[in-house]
Amino acid sequence: MNSMTGFGRGAAASGVFSIQVEISSVNRKQLEIRFVPPRDAPYLDQIVRDALQTRLSRGAVSVNLRLDFAESAGPGGQINIALLEAYGRAAIELHQRLGLPPPADLSPLFNLPGVTGGSSAELPEDEISSLTRQALKLALDGLCASRAAEGARLRSDLEQRFALLEGWREELEKLAGQSVASFRERLLARIKEAGLDLLPDDERLLKEVVLFADRSDVTEEMVRLQGHLAAFRGLLARPGAVGREMDFLAQETGREINTTGSKSQDSTISRLVVSFKAELERIREQIQNLE
Repeated sequence: MNSMTGFGRGAAASGVFSIQVEISSVNRKQLEIRFVPPRDAPYLDQIVRDALQTRLSRGAVSVNLRLDFAESAGPGGQINIALLEAYGRAAIELHQRLGLPPPADLSPLFNLPGVTGGSSAELPEDEISSLTRQALKLALDGLCASRAAEGARLRSDLEQRFALLEGWREELEKLAGQSVASFRERLLARIKEAGLDLLPDDERLLKEVVLFADRSDVTEEMVRLQGHLAAFRGLLARPGAVGREMDFLAQETGREINTTGSKSQDSTISRLVVSFKAELERIREQIQNLE
């Protein structure tokens, strides 16, 4: 079981080139990849997407990839002098056209695209691709490890919550079995208070009890609830992506407990149903974090 929230970082370098990759992910129903490849290496987009789709199934995943010349490559590979001069001439010309004095500080030009860090076009595509795959693997390993650690914490929390629901389901089943007898006793008490002469085995009284038993019968709902909670337990123990299945089970569980509440005419059962629904909603919120 994995969370959809995590972070990983990886790096790889050759003699003259280095690549750093950072990957972060948050909740999303589908797999959504956010990545803008370097201008000089658009082919990295498919490499990144293929790597992520192989190991991830859900989540909004943001990838930051940086390509740099290694320090050992020397300053000649770090500054594009010709491009810097061109930017400088353009800046001076623009100031002249606007009737402004020449710029006193040209240092911001070093932050313009292509001035520093060299160009990835200077290296073969296969070398850049190989380094990217190495860095991606390390980043994905870290991301998956953090998602697994968060998933373990979510599993522990969900196990406790499901145990609570299982206990409440058993209590509901017990109370539902006693509700017909309780209704009969209440009905007899009201008849007695009203001063009516009606025997406990009177046909009209028995008819009311039978109608009540039919309207309030939640046997099917209890059986289905038991099955849903058992299925939840099975998913908790299963590796891999289980978020979608758990979300579906939570919806089905909600339908059964809602039906149970609508059939109940017992205040104790109604209060227990409210508690069950509130806890189920907390579980659904947690499930949204699961891959």
